[in-house]
Amino acid sequence: MQEIAKDKKKKEDARNVEMKAFGLTNYNEFFQPEVVELQVKQRDSLLRQKELALNKSPNLYVSKNRLVLRNLPLFKFYEQELKELMQIVVKDWIKSLPLVEQNEVARKKKLIHQVKILKDSERIDPDTNDKAPSGLGFAELGDERLAKYACLYLNNMSLDGGKKKGGARSLVVDFTLEDARVKRKREDRREKIMKEVGKKKREKKAQSKELMKEKKEKKLPKTINIGEDAPEEEAPKDKTPQVIISDITDIKLLEKMKNDTVSRGKKQRIKKRLAQLMGKEYNFQ
Repeated sequence: MQEIAKDKKKKEDARNVEMKAFGLTNYNEFFQPEVVELQVKQRDSLLRQKELALNKSPNLYVSKNRLVLRNLPLFKFYEQELKELMQIVVKDWIKSLPLVEQNEVARKKKLIHQVKILKDSERIDPDTNDKAPSGLGFAELGDERLAKYACLYLNNMSLDGGKKKGGARSLVVDFTLEDARVKRKREDRREKIMKEVGKKKREKKAQSKELMKEKKEKKLPKTINIGEDAPEEEAPKDKTPQVIISDITDIKLLEKMKNDTVSRGKKQRIKKRLAQLMGKEYNFQ
């Protein structure tokens, strides 16, 4: 009997069942603990539905970092607004951490993984002419401690301007139920995508190496193996006879050569020859 009880406890721990009521019944931990009767009934009903679903399917488990938010505003509240709300929560949570940990957490972790607002197919937002928000949203966070903090921080908060906190439209926030089979499929799909991305990166790298190799080979001079006939050298298209500057005695020719050449070294040699012929220091202007 003890072994059976232990095995059952182990399975429940793996499914995070102990967190099923977090955000629904622990009112005294909320940042705004005053809950009206109507909300108590809603929370009790949600907990019963959760327990029935967990008992019915062993594949369901309670998420550790994904929250479901109910009673969100029914107009002008979409993913951007929910993300901004979660950013406020994140900032306050980081401030609550020990000073040593604050910078490390903010630097290392992406703390908001995803936010989503479900839309109401029967209602239209007059400002956008699109489906209006349904008041139900989800937020996946990058730290389990942050998820608990957000749950306590947001529960019983009123986002409908001017309405009394703790009212019927105050937020009800708890941890979502997830299906292990769906999670496995999602992880398999993500792994497949990552493999494809990795494969494309390797192929691109190999192509780049091959291209570099081809460029390098084009720059290298061709070598001739012993025993093979050497290729005939092509005559230069613009071949001119080699002129020895020290043999020239015509000053006008030297002046012309100096003006025509772009080689600094050749100009210097011509200037020296001119100085020799003129028997004095040549004017380099």
